[in-house]
Amino acid sequence: MSRRIGFCVGWVAWSAGLFAVGDDLHPAQIPKLTYEVSWLGNTFPGGESGWVPQDVQDIFVCPDGTVYTTVGWDEHRGNIAAFRDGQWLQQTAHWRKGGIDRLVGETITANSKFIFFATGKSGQGDHDGAVMGTALARRDRSDIANRALERRVSVGVRIRGVAATEERVFVACADDRIRVFDIELQPVTNWPAPSPGEIAVDGAGRLWVCDLSANVVRCFDAVGRPQPQKISFPPGVIPVDVAISPGQQLLVADAGPRRQVRIYGRLDSTPELESVVGELGGVWSGPVPGRLGRSGLWRRSGSGPLREAI
Repeated sequence: MSRRIGFCVGWVAWSAGLFAVGDDLHPAQIPKLTYEVSWLGNTFPGGESGWVPQDVQDIFVCPDGTVYTTVGWDEHRGNIAAFRDGQWLQQTAHWRKGGIDRLVGETITANSKFIFFATGKSGQGDHDGAVMGTALARRDRSDIANRALERRVSVGVRIRGVAATEERVFVACADDRIRVFDIELQPVTNWPAPSPGEIAVDGAGRLWVCDLSANVVRCFDAVGRPQPQKISFPPGVIPVDVAISPGQQLLVADAGPRRQVRIYGRLDSTPELESVVGELGGVWSGPVPGRLGRSGLWRRSGSGPLREAI
């Protein structure tokens, strides 16, 4: 945000004829521009100190509290960033030669050593084309900006969700299949799944998958066999994201009018709704509809419990 503001101010000054190439102005002759700094886009100073990702499309929260975010497009290819306790830790960036494609996918996950994310743009040499996300990439958590350590494999179809254990990476694809890779991104197997979206793996190795067409969450074992723990929802609930809590609860992000996160327990038998997070109606509820707040969620989706939330 601050980079764009700076560009606009400079362009206005030039276009107004305030400066000309070759002018030798005394400092007293240089017009002083007034400006204000707000919270918007200025949480971090930029450059080597990082900057606020724009339009975050997915997050993943690790057990140690590290939050990884992915952005579909970023000017300096800083699409992926890491934060903990509200502090910036790492970020990919073009000037470090560690940037990501300006156009990447919409999902990210991690295990104890790596992050895994969808990437890949619409065509060779495209700059602002459609985001496709048809490749699976892996980077080291110790240095996510090091592109030399990246591994990548083409999936050939849009990736809608990723989940990982220490041994396997599960990829939900738009051709109604779950593809499974080992940690080195070598293919292991694949199986059919109805309209799969975001996915999560629980401590027992079961895969929980958002069915985008039926608006249910389905459960599979580690080799793709459907399990009986299918979760259906009340009318109006649209499950778009799932995550597993440290206590082995299933968090389901509802993109319907309720705008809440639904928390389910008893995953080994018949999952039961235990609680919800967020005000009913989300950001459009409360005395001032549209005002952002800590419990008025906006839009939830992604491989963590919340993708875009306030």
